[in-house]
Parts: sequence; C-alpha cells; structure tokens
Amino acid sequence: MTKIFQMLVILISLAMVVLSIACLIFPKKLVSSMNMLSSIPAIKYGDIFIRGILGVSLIFSATDSLYPVLFYVLGVASCLAALSLLVIDNNKIEIIVKVISKYVPTWGIRSVCGFGAGFFGFIIYATNISLL
Repeated sequence: MTKIFQMLVILISLAMVVLSIACLIFPKKLVSSMNMLSSIPAIKYGDIFIRGILGVSLIFSATDSLYPVLFYVLGVASCLAALSLLVIDNNKIEIIVKVISKYVPTWGIRSVCGFGAGFFGFIIYATNISLL
C-alpha cells in the first residue's frame, strides 16, 4: 500500500516540477492564471483535492522515505493548506492574487518557481522508491 502513496507523491511532485519550470520561463502566465483559482470553482476544488491527496500521500509514505519526519510535517502542512482553501473566501483569494500581481516583481516570481522546482525535485529523491 505504501508504494501507491509513494507513486502519488512522485506523480504530483513531477507535475509540480514541470509547472515550476514553465513558471520560470513564463512567470506572467502564472500570475494571470492565478485569477482562475477564485473565479472557477472546479479549479479551486481541484487544487484542494490535489493538496489533500499530496498531504495524505506524504503522511502515509513517510515511514519509507529518507526523511520520515519531514514527510510527515509536509503532509500535515499540505492537508492544512487544503483545508484553509475551503475556509478562505473567494474575495480574499482575489485580493491575495491582486497583491501578488501588483507588488511582486518578475524576478520574485521566478525565484519562488525555481525554489519550487528544486523543492519538489528533492521530494522525488527523498521518496526513496525503487522503480525496478
């Protein structure tokens, strides 16, 4: 059963690496697409679902990872982030997106995306799964 959770962690992390690299190349596209999080319910609930699945998968795969405590803490944090998106009103999400798009420079967005690519690459490494 742990292998299934490890594969989910790798799959979601791989998608995040690809998304982060795309953001490094096209940072303005990321900012413009962030508005969809509050305006299209399917995207918001899809985000909540993916964060929840990642969180649960990190928690259940923690014992077999290279850094079990880190995986457990990140799993709990991801689940809490999913729950917080359920509580946060769409208007507040719009305000956050407007502040980011207005005050965060392009190099700041690229920095966060670069960190995200490296971070999720590390998660893939630390999952410690043998695919053979």
